[in-house]
Amino acid sequence: MEQLTAAWKQYGEDVQQTAQQVRMVQQNIEQYANMVQNTVTLPVDTMNRMVGDFNRLSGYVERVSARTGEINGMKDLYN
Repeated sequence: MEQLTAAWKQYGEDVQQTAQQVRMVQQNIEQYANMVQNTVTLPVDTMNRMVGDFNRLSGYVERVSARTGEINGMKDLYN
């Protein structure tokens, strides 16, 4: 029971950290949206940074999905 409680706590912390990372990426996306709105053409290096950020965002979304599944499984087991 103690191990399950510790695992549950760890998953909760992981989800909070991942959610914080997703919020940071969201802020980056908003910044890039402003750049696009204020710039007619984007330099190649900016476009490359955007692609990198979107790739990281995709990774974060995948991690959130995996953590959600793990937490739901742990919740069912705990219940």
